Amino acid sequence: MPDKHFFFVDTKNIYDNSFKLDSSESHHLSHVLRIKEGESVWLLDGKGTCYEGQVDQINSSVLGKVTAVHSRYGEADMALHLAFGILKKDGLEWMLEKGTEVGVKSFQPLVLDRCVKKTINLERCAKIVASAAKQCGRSYFPKVCEPISLDDWLDIYHPDYRCALHPFGGSRDISSFAIDYQKGPVHLLVGPEGDFTHDELGMIADAEVELISMGKRRLRAETAAVTGASFMINFDLGSLRVN
Repeated sequence: MPDKHFFFVDTKNIYDNSFKLDSSESHHLSHVLRIKEGESVWLLDGKGTCYEGQVDQINSSVLGKVTAVHSRYGEADMALHLAFGILKKDGLEWMLEKGTEVGVKSFQPLVLDRCVKKTINLERCAKIVASAAKQCGRSYFPKVCEPISLDDWLDIYHPDYRCALHPFGGSRDISSFAIDYQKGPVHLLVGPEGDFTHDELGMIADAEVELISMGKRRLRAETAAVTGASFMINFDLGSLRVN
């Protein structure tokens, strides 16, 4: 079976069962992957739809025909929204890439007391997410939101189904919480390097956001975020367990 090559296609460039790739995607197709006319490609619109296609013409823009349409291709049943204290550049970019791969629906950066950085480059973040989505074949590209405060996040998403990862947890672990989520959506909250402050934990408790644990080992913030998200999203597959 030939490899699947995924490309982004703007929905305005899908018409009459035909497609057109922009200059960047066309260059990648023809000059990097060396795909030829007549070969099959997979197109992602970033909004939840995947198109199978066949390349008909390769010039400055690649043209072809759509042969099949798939809704929610590569998407998990559960909508998990990840809120996190803003991380330093390397940790942030790794978390966005891997979080996209495991199925996170959206990323909400938070300005917390122990965050070293207070802003993020949204344009660069969007590029990282799009690249990761194409790499793993997700038809929906997760949104990276403008940073907000913890207080705002607690107000905006109340009374949605929410939990916060903490190394010492609360009354139950992530396995027990995942059993009850009932397909989501779930908002998962993760602290920054150095974790939440005492005051922030008080705000979380007052808002009745449940603290949950992932075990006895203390993880880096970006590791906790991706591991926790992956567990929640894939729990119903029966392939992940916490002892």
